[in-house]
Amino acid sequence: MYAKKWEDFPEDDQGYAIYHRLLPKESATNLDIALVRVKPGREIPAHTHENEDQAYIVLEGRGILRLGGEERELSEKMIVHIPPHTKHSVRNPDDVHEFKYIYVASWF
Repeated sequence: MYAKKWEDFPEDDQGYAIYHRLLPKESATNLDIALVRVKPGREIPAHTHENEDQAYIVLEGRGILRLGGEERELSEKMIVHIPPHTKHSVRNPDDVHEFKYIYVASWF
């Protein structure tokens, strides 16, 4: 059985965001779950996933998602789907507070 509290996971500081791998790829067959804390005024660089579907579940704050050619503001209690092969980035426009969300990724 895999059951842990969020605070039991180490921080992976990437400079622009801090990741907490809640369910690392090594612990599941084709699923990855992480808590992401985008730092104030920072942006997760644009990237794609060739063989992953992703969903973001927004927990706290406000973020700007660029997905393909569109830009959308995200806020608490929103969910977004990111299809494979789709360029995306996330920016935190707030200068004080983190933008927090959980991402769920399933690859094929």
